[in-house]
Amino acid sequence: MAACENNHLGTVKYLLRAGAAVSHKDVMGFTCLHLAAKHGHYDVVQHLLSKASKYINFQDDGGWTSITWAIEHKHKEVVHLLLSGGADVNIRDKMAPNDDLLRDCLRQQKHSEEKEEEERTSWRDKPLHEMYHRQIEEVADI
Repeated sequence: MAACENNHLGTVKYLLRAGAAVSHKDVMGFTCLHLAAKHGHYDVVQHLLSKASKYINFQDDGGWTSITWAIEHKHKEVVHLLLSGGADVNIRDKMAPNDDLLRDCLRQQKHSEEKEEEERTSWRDKPLHEMYHRQIEEVADI
C-alpha cells in the first residue's frame, strides 16, 4: 500500500506479480486504488485499473470511492482516468447519504473547463486585438 501511496510504480508492479491483493484494505478501509487516486498518482492508478478494474468502486470506511478522493484533491487527470475506467459517480458516502458531492464537483469541473476555454479564446474578438493585427498587416505592407 505504501508503494501506491508514494508513487513507486515499479514496486507496485513487482508486488502484484508476487501476488499482493489489490482488494486489501487498511485500517481506514483504503485500498491501493484509493491511496493512488487520493495522491494523484496517475500511472499507479492506470496500472491498478489494468490489473483489477472491478475494484474501482470499492468504498472506504467513510463510503468514499477512489474517484471521490481524486475529486477532493483536484486530480483532474486521475478523475478522467477513473471515469473512463467505469467509476460510478452515483455512489453516496456513508456520512451524508443525500450528498451529491460527485455530481456537483463534476458539473463544476465541466463549467470551469468551459470558462477557461472561453477566457482563453475571448480576447480574439476584442477591438484591441483587431487593432493589433491590423497594425501588423499595415507594417507588413510597407
